[in-house]
Amino acid sequence: TLGRIPSPGEQISDGKNITAWSWASYILPFMEADAAGNFDTSYRPWEYFEANQISLDVLQQPISGFMCPSDYAGEDVNMGSERDVIVYGNPPTIGLPGPQPPGHSGATIMPSARSNYVGNNTWFGWSDRGRFVGADVRKGNQYGNIESPSNSGIFWRGSKLKISQIPDGLSKTIMIGERSTASGQAGLIHLTRASSEAQTIERTLGTANARLNTPPDSSGNATEEGRSGYSSDHSGGVIQFLFCDGSVQQIQDSIEHYATAQWKLKAALLSQYEKAFERLCSRQDGTW
Repeated sequence: TLGRIPSPGEQISDGKNITAWSWASYILPFMEADAAGNFDTSYRPWEYFEANQISLDVLQQPISGFMCPSDYAGEDVNMGSERDVIVYGNPPTIGLPGPQPPGHSGATIMPSARSNYVGNNTWFGWSDRGRFVGADVRKGNQYGNIESPSNSGIFWRGSKLKISQIPDGLSKTIMIGERSTASGQAGLIHLTRASSEAQTIERTLGTANARLNTPPDSSGNATEEGRSGYSSDHSGGVIQFLFCDGSVQQIQDSIEHYATAQWKLKAALLSQYEKAFERLCSRQDGTW
């Protein structure tokens, strides 16, 4: 076993615009779903595929365990905006799996397999440069030392969280939640992106800042808020969440939740913002 909860990008300690393994990649061997072999975390993704002469086709193969049957708009390969990934490598060595999305050129940018399940990042904090909050204030992260608020969630870049670090209790803390294609463009299975400028770990993580089941815009496209939060196509406004004790619970989108149009402005350290859903997304209620 890993001995800790896998974190996105935990092997990538430098750089701000980095493609790295997602948390889901680390659990694939335990699901007997590691189609590319055991994803070796000692490698950066592009080095792993080159070293093992593995085709990038594997990144586009669907895995049923990551796909919710209720996601009526979902495709096997996630073609949503801000959902492609970059895998660095020599194009003749790393072959492209099919045509590139419109507007892209070059051999390293590609869409990959869809996941309807994203990890719990936190419930507060926002960075227009880097999106979700990162490491503990005493550690550096993808935003640099000057922008690293503390984190009350389960996953962040390099988190390496242990069960002992969830004082609220495993049965009271959300680990993973749903995200639908229609409301939030779903997420990705294998890789995540840590960037100082653009969409980053929303590819594999979610924030409770966003409203539950955020609707698409007037054109039917997922909004920035929807792409960052939790949603599903289950009837009755229900979203399924996996808690840290392994139980799966349904939560109504009407749960007490500090939902506001100014969702990105929700500040840390203000207890009036910590409602029922926020507490479920925090492993240490009332502590930042």
